[in-house]
Amino acid sequence: MKYVAIDLGSSAIRAMAADVQENGAIRVLGVESLPADDIKYGVVEQSSGASFKLHQAINLLRNSAKMPEIDVVSVSVGAKTIKNVNVTVNKNFGSAKIVTPQMLDDLLTECGKKVERPDVVIFDIFPLSYHLDGKRQDEPEGQTATQIVANYNVLYGNVNVQRKLNDCIDRTGKIVEYRTVSIEALSAVVTEENERENGCILINFGALTTSLGIYFDGVLQFMQVIPLGGQNITKDIQELGISEASAERLKRLKGCALEYLVEDPINIQVPSSTPGNAPVVVSTQFLATIIEARLDEIMQLIFDSIEKYRD
Repeated sequence: MKYVAIDLGSSAIRAMAADVQENGAIRVLGVESLPADDIKYGVVEQSSGASFKLHQAINLLRNSAKMPEIDVVSVSVGAKTIKNVNVTVNKNFGSAKIVTPQMLDDLLTECGKKVERPDVVIFDIFPLSYHLDGKRQDEPEGQTATQIVANYNVLYGNVNVQRKLNDCIDRTGKIVEYRTVSIEALSAVVTEENERENGCILINFGALTTSLGIYFDGVLQFMQVIPLGGQNITKDIQELGISEASAERLKRLKGCALEYLVEDPINIQVPSSTPGNAPVVVSTQFLATIIEARLDEIMQLIFDSIEKYRD
């Protein structure tokens, strides 16, 4: 079976086609990418422009993946406005009852109602734990209890994020088969199940945002999207008096995250962004100083969140 996944990032719109083999392995059939000028911080700002580029990327994918038609896609959401909140739902039955799937669905629905507002959309709800008559049960279904206390992690955001995303995809005529938050999609790719069970931290460095996901007991316990990313580093380097393209290239080819790791500094001449001016001379050691300073700012926010979950 073939699947098509869409990622609407701040730097690029990407489309990937993959084929699931009989043994469960995934074979990538093709990947296409176009610059995303119409998307900022993971939010579609110009639906018409973004949908046009998305349509282009999908058409390119049809050719590279040799697919006759693409009608259905899956999409990830990674907007900077996404937040999470822990919600507890308490249910008393009055007498001992066998916990059924319907009971668990009702608890999930009640959890969602506690967060729902006209200006809010819920992106996902993750059950964190269940306590039956005061005792934790990882598999509550089929157990007998007079009381259930369920704890959830609810990911939510501004309803306009969802509206603009839907508008963008609707303009292409495609149908969204599955939607997930970006950190969840990434965790399935770069972490193992035992790591998420034992506890791990996943950090996604994007162009305009940096996302943090904390996993334990196999579930996303906490998520944070910081509105700073690799493009902020590029802008810092650009302040030296060079173009954005030159700053990005310099960062990628000669950049280092820590100044002390630059053992043999060299000077690099870069064309000035001001016509007629002499080239700008940049030391790789000073370049690392600029990069490290911005990364310190980003990582301090990450470390502050991790500290809260040290236990």
